[in-house]
Amino acid sequence: MIQQKEKFVLTENTPDVVEELVMGSRIFDKNRLKKSISYNIPEIGGPSGGIGVLSLTVKREGDPQNGVRVSIRKDGRILGSDITTNDGTVRFRIAFGVYDCIVQDKAQMVTKYRIEFDASHLSIPLSM
Repeated sequence: MIQQKEKFVLTENTPDVVEELVMGSRIFDKNRLKKSISYNIPEIGGPSGGIGVLSLTVKREGDPQNGVRVSIRKDGRILGSDITTNDGTVRFRIAFGVYDCIVQDKAQMVTKYRIEFDASHLSIPLSM
């Protein structure tokens, strides 16, 4: 608990350090986050883009990577996070669209990908 007697020092960090901190954090009470994020205006009554299961396969030099953390984000929000299986695969049930994919390997190296998920791209390979 904060007792208002603590002293804090603010330092400038690189985006890589911030990504590593975010990947290792878990927020249980999201009501504590008060951040103004500009959202796209939703289209009401428009055609549905569809939903599918996105399959990502993480490989390094052709070898599947087991135990790698993969997160999917859209508009700054984390929609899902999971760990790859023995074959380097992770799956998310999400709507079709463009997403940021953040991959953190066992050495804590963070790699960011921009992916487009639609009916023609249900399975996407990611090379580290």
